[in-house]
Amino acid sequence: MTKGDLAICMANGSKNLVGKNGEYIPIDDYTYTVGAFCAIFRFNKDVISEFFKYIFQSEKYNYYVQNLLAGSNINNLKGDDIEMMKFEVPISKQEQQKVAQVLTAADKEIELLKEELEVLKEQKWGLMQKLLTGEVRVKVDEGEICI
Repeated sequence: MTKGDLAICMANGSKNLVGKNGEYIPIDDYTYTVGAFCAIFRFNKDVISEFFKYIFQSEKYNYYVQNLLAGSNINNLKGDDIEMMKFEVPISKQEQQKVAQVLTAADKEIELLKEELEVLKEQKWGLMQKLLTGEVRVKVDEGEICI
């Protein structure tokens, strides 16, 4: 596997997992392989991997996968299934790079907001414990609640 390859789940007992994929990002010097029910997809030189990984997260990709699995008891994809999928791709690598940068920035923002949400949930839980046990009391001053 090389940086930017996608590992794709090609077969699974659950239809919901077939087609799921993730980008290979090396974090050490070890050599990795994937199991028998996965495939590695490597993009050609005309498409930058940072752009194309988002294609495999798109509704159109999910639509293709769901249609391929529909009406079948066998939850698997073939390499040919992936190769026959058609996507609109900007010819310019610069445009592909810009699209990837915008989507990457959006992903980072989503992650930051998720982290902030978790912190706020923890704060709420702590406050609820203090309020419900009476450790912290509330008082009402002219229509406002003060803690």
